[in-house]
Amino acid sequence: MSSSLGRIHRGWLIVEMGCLIALIVLFNTSPNRIGILISATDPHSFYPLLAPRFQVHVPWLTLWWGLALSLAVIKFAYNRWTLALRWAALGLNILGMVVLGRLLLGSPILWSALLDGWPVPVLNVVVKVIIGLSLVGLVVRTARECLQLLATQPAPITGSETSAPGE
Repeated sequence: MSSSLGRIHRGWLIVEMGCLIALIVLFNTSPNRIGILISATDPHSFYPLLAPRFQVHVPWLTLWWGLALSLAVIKFAYNRWTLALRWAALGLNILGMVVLGRLLLGSPILWSALLDGWPVPVLNVVVKVIIGLSLVGLVVRTARECLQLLATQPAPITGSETSAPGE
């Protein structure tokens, strides 16, 4: 576990923070700009991709991404993993599982009303499968990290361990 409590690669943290900021800004200020442009010469050929009901997930996504951004900033400041940061990352993973579960079990993500002729129901299934696989991966990673964290905890002191040698 000593390697996992070691130094952090700041370059990847900078990329992570940039992506998180972009996601938070995009989904909270311009979700209607996430879509498909059929023709670069015809601006009316733009179709928003997200279903209107997707908006119920945005606060949850923002919470998850905002906390992930906060954790990334703290990791950047410390420049190494600490036990407290590992536990915080574990909690963030659990929140991520809740958010991905809500997306997986919620209403369709893609807006089929504006994409006539496109296989939107199939695309919604593909998106849900990707979210499901992401959820499975996050569960596996979280379980592995939880087991590693529990292995690093000191053993509880029992009566037999506190007695003097030879007693």
